[in-house]
Amino acid sequence: RYNPTWSRGASTVAEVATLQVEFRALSRHTRKPVYEAVAQRVMAHLREMSRPSALPRGLYPTMISPVSGEFASSDLTLGARADSAYEYLLKQWLMSSRTDSRVAQMYTESVAAITAHLVREGGLARCANCTYIGRWNFRTKRYEDKMDHLVCFVPGMLALGAHSGIHGVRGGAAARATMALAEQLMET
Repeated sequence: RYNPTWSRGASTVAEVATLQVEFRALSRHTRKPVYEAVAQRVMAHLREMSRPSALPRGLYPTMISPVSGEFASSDLTLGARADSAYEYLLKQWLMSSRTDSRVAQMYTESVAAITAHLVREGGLARCANCTYIGRWNFRTKRYEDKMDHLVCFVPGMLALGAHSGIHGVRGGAAARATMALAEQLMET
C-alpha cells in the first residue's frame, strides 16, 4: 500500500537495510537509544530469517515484503535495489568502533558469496579479461552478464574492508584476496 505498483507491494532490500547508520547517529546525538534499537531490528531480521535453501548465505534478493518480512524476489545484484544494503554492512561495523561482530559476519559472508556467485571474468574476446559483478537469479540459476552502473561502489567498499581489519588480520590472506578483487573490479 505504501510502495509503487511496479513493486507489487514489496520494498527494496536497499531501503530496509540502509538507515541503520543514520539511526545509530541519531541515537548518539539525542542520547536516545530507541532509534538505533528499532533500526537494528531490521538487521536482526535479515540475520535470523528463514532463507530458501538455494539462496547462498550473505546474499540478499532485491525485494522484501514489508508485511511478511520474506524475500519477494529471487534476483541478486549489487546494483539498483540492493547496492547500499551491502555497503552499509561495512559502515555499520566501522561506526560501531569495529565491535559489532554480527554485522561484521554479515559483511564477510556477503563478500564471500559475492565472490563465489556474482563475480565473473570476461575473457580476452569479451572485454580484455575484465572482472565484473553481474546479476543472478538464485532460483532459476540464470546469470546475466550485466554490471549495473550502481555496482561501481564495490571496489571502494572492498578496499575499505580490506584495510579496516574486518577480514581478520590486516594484511592477511583474506584481506589481500579482497584487495586484489577490488583492484580487478576497479580496472573494469
